[in-house]
Amino acid sequence: MPDKRAKPESATDAFRHSEYLEQIESLVESIDLAIFAVNVSGNIIVWNAAMERHFAAREEALGKHVLTVFPDFKEEQQSVNWGTVVLRNVIKEGRSIEVRRYMLATRLSSQYPFDIKAFPLTSRDGKITGAVVLLHDVREQMQIEEQQILNARTTSLSNLGASLAHEIRNPLNSISLNVQLLKEQLKREKNCENDTSLKTADILLEEIGRLNLIIKDFLEFSRPSNMRNEIASPNEIIGSMLELLKEEARQKEIEIIVDFGDLPDVMMDRNQITQVFYNIALNAIQTMNRGGRLEIISRARGEWVVVEFIDNGPGIAEGELSRIFDLFYTTKEGGTGLGLAIASRLVENHHGHISVHSRQGEGATFAVSLPIKIMSK
Repeated sequence: MPDKRAKPESATDAFRHSEYLEQIESLVESIDLAIFAVNVSGNIIVWNAAMERHFAAREEALGKHVLTVFPDFKEEQQSVNWGTVVLRNVIKEGRSIEVRRYMLATRLSSQYPFDIKAFPLTSRDGKITGAVVLLHDVREQMQIEEQQILNARTTSLSNLGASLAHEIRNPLNSISLNVQLLKEQLKREKNCENDTSLKTADILLEEIGRLNLIIKDFLEFSRPSNMRNEIASPNEIIGSMLELLKEEARQKEIEIIVDFGDLPDVMMDRNQITQVFYNIALNAIQTMNRGGRLEIISRARGEWVVVEFIDNGPGIAEGELSRIFDLFYTTKEGGTGLGLAIASRLVENHHGHISVHSRQGEGATFAVSLPIKIMSK
């Protein structure tokens, strides 16, 4: 009768099995996706390089229980207790599980969103021996999604606003004309420049002018911009922009300090970038108290030209930072919420970006980054 007992593994078979495991480990290491595996007891048996970058060193994780290494898995998120899910649903029941946008604390102590997938780990005979867990950092993807939502909302608002602006402009011009006629009539009848009625007419004309300026700015934001690119010096544009701001700064006794770096000339729309620098600098001046300081620094950093606007104003509250470039969002009395929104859109036209760093009470830093696409040198 033939012996049905399993034959002992030969030296050749053992070598092939060892070589197979090494290939698997090499494959897991080469994948730029955070991967770890646990055995049926929930202890970590695999921890790749991407896991080390995000969470902890290999020696700090291997052999330890998954809930010890990931205390966040003990907490319920999105109505899911992930630790229970892995140990019960995946290992005991053999089901694959996926959870999106799960917040996990990284080795830098910051919580980042991850898409998590877990699969049963099985032996050759089909027995479940643990679970494999994949973690995908989705911060960049979420930023793109948020930007798409913001762009859609902004486009919708700007289209609606542009229609309203056109409808408002004509009667507003008519009101302005009639107030001017009324003012001239009052001058003839009263023959007195200091009459209260004349002062009231002047106030009306001033407010009408302010409304017209808001409409002009909004229409500029909403209409598609035709770029007229040319080779230009960012430092020269900063200098020209400062000439426009001289009077604003003088009236508030704002000290402006400029530190020009050695920059290449860059392909850009001169008028649009002048508008960007002007809007950001004007925003800083209007935000600061009398006697404040604005520092403008230009530098070449890798493939980017970066211009920083650093003020010692009141700063920006943490809850306002994410909305600072939103259309119509403003914290200034009498502000329109268009200046920074226009600056952001114009920089996007140049495939650049604006960042802001601030703490309340500690001033703010706006950094405009423009790509160095074509240099004249």
